[in-house]
Amino acid sequence: MAAQATPRTSLAAHVSVYARCSSCDRETKLDVPALIEAGYGGRSLRNLPLRCSNCGATTYRLTVTPH
Repeated sequence: MAAQATPRTSLAAHVSVYARCSSCDRETKLDVPALIEAGYGGRSLRNLPLRCSNCGATTYRLTVTPH
């Protein structure tokens, strides 16, 4: 079983994490250092409490890309 990706492992792996709103299709790059500072460093990327700043939806798709 592979380890779950977290903000902390994403930062260490030098990747960018993008969230795309499932409702309005807005995409934004996550501020991974800010997520770690806010105490979410060990939480799975799939379980982050994200909310779209455009429409307020809480369902999203994640994309991880190399820097």
